[in-house]
Amino acid sequence: MSGLIEKIFTEHLYGIGVWTQSSDAFRINVLDCKQWWADPVPYREGDQDYVFCEVMDRSREIGWIGVSEMDRDGRMSRPEPVIREPFHMSFPELLTDGRDLYMIPETSAAGEIRVYKKGATIRDWSLYATFPGYRVVDLSVAKTETAASGHTVCTLLGSSETEPHSLLTKLRLFELDLQEKTLAELTEETAETEPTYWNRNGGSVIRSENALIRVAQEAEEGFYGRNICLFQIDRIGRGQHYQETLQKKITINDLSAQYPSGNWRGIGIHTWQEKQDLCVIDVHLTHTGWTVPFTRAGRVIRKHFRRNR
Repeated sequence: MSGLIEKIFTEHLYGIGVWTQSSDAFRINVLDCKQWWADPVPYREGDQDYVFCEVMDRSREIGWIGVSEMDRDGRMSRPEPVIREPFHMSFPELLTDGRDLYMIPETSAAGEIRVYKKGATIRDWSLYATFPGYRVVDLSVAKTETAASGHTVCTLLGSSETEPHSLLTKLRLFELDLQEKTLAELTEETAETEPTYWNRNGGSVIRSENALIRVAQEAEEGFYGRNICLFQIDRIGRGQHYQETLQKKITINDLSAQYPSGNWRGIGIHTWQEKQDLCVIDVHLTHTGWTVPFTRAGRVIRKHFRRNR
C-alpha cells in the first residue's frame, strides 16, 4: 500500500546541476510542473556563461532547444527558446570552425541530422544543413580538423536505436564537412559493437591531457539515466577501426548536490559536460508532494483538449 501511495505522490523528471570553481556541491536547478530541462551544454561568450538545453513541454510531450544565462553561483535563468520545430529536439551539441558557431541538436524524430548556425546574437539561430535518412541520437564531436581544402571536417560519434524507443543503441561514426555541407558515415571504421545500454552519448567528448574521453549514458530497462561512464578513445578516424576503453563510472552517490527546497531527490545522472572551469550535469530526479497528482491530472486534461480541438 505504501508503494502505491508513493507512486501516486511522486513524479520523475530532470534538472540541471552546475558546479563552478567556487562550489562545494552541484547546484540543482529545476523548472516547474509544466516543463523540465535536460541535456545541458555550457557556452561562454565574453564574461557571460550560457547553458543550451532541451526544454520538455510535459503536456505536449515535445522538446525544444532553449538557452539560459548562468551566474557565477550556478543559478540559471528561465530558458528562452532559440530553436523550435514541430518535432522533438534535444542534446544541443555545439561545434565551431574557428569563425562561426554551429549546433547539431538531436532530431531523430524528424528522421534526419540537422545543423544550425548562430547568427548575430546567442538567441539567433537558422537552419544551415539537413541530412535526411538518419535516425541518429545524441551526436558529439570527437575531432575537428582542417582538410587540405581548407574546410573544417568534424568526426562525429552518435548512436542509433535498435528499435523505436529502445534503450539499446549501436555506436556509429560520421564525417561532416562544414563548408561543403556533406556528411559521410564511416561504416568500415566503426567497430562491430553489440547494442548496449551505454553506446548512447551522455555529453560532449572531453579533451584531457591529449586524450579523448567519450561520455556515455548507462541506462537500463525502466530506468533512463542511471550512471555516467567515461571511455578513453584509443582509435578513431578514417582507416582506423574505432576502439575505446572504459576508464571510470560516476554514480549519483559520488556527487555532493544542493537540491531545491522540498522533497527532491537525485536518483541518477543522465548527462555530463566539462568545459573550462565548469561542470554541468543533467540529473534524474524524483519529486514527492501532495500537489503531484493534481498537476499530473492537469497535464492529461490539457493534452486531451489539445488533441480534440
